[in-house]
Amino acid sequence: MDEMQKPLADQAFDALLSALRSGALEAGAFFSMPELSRRLDYPIAAIREATKLAEARALLSIRPKRGITVMDAGPRTTRTCMDMRSALEREGARRILLTEAPFPAEGLRRTHEDLLARARAAIRRPPARSPSASTSACTTRCQRGWTTPTCKRPTGRTATGSR
Repeated sequence: MDEMQKPLADQAFDALLSALRSGALEAGAFFSMPELSRRLDYPIAAIREATKLAEARALLSIRPKRGITVMDAGPRTTRTCMDMRSALEREGARRILLTEAPFPAEGLRRTHEDLLARARAAIRRPPARSPSASTSACTTRCQRGWTTPTCKRPTGRTATGSR
């Protein structure tokens, strides 16, 4: 089923998930339904259905007659999720061991070691600074009329807004 054949509520849910993943909807933030509807560009009815689906997955909380609160992804929530994952993994390992099927330890070990090597390589390598990032920051500041250390165009204003 392509995107146009999906029900509007499912399309709105996909847009909601995308906004949550990209950080467009910040963790712990509150949004009214009309505001969320504008941000995601879907009708309020579709947004209501999408938020019900998201609440069932614990991605947000619906506040009746007020709006929604995006799940807080702070240390406490992260720890709770990791504890739940650990319990599920223990149960999964227990069930595998109870069966007569061979345990895929070697494949898991290779995958784990590959992931570790990639993570270590990323830690050792300093993050690349793209010239476009500093240029866009400079451009943003200059459009506001500020003089910044990275921007040498005279504008007559400082970062505090004084002339």
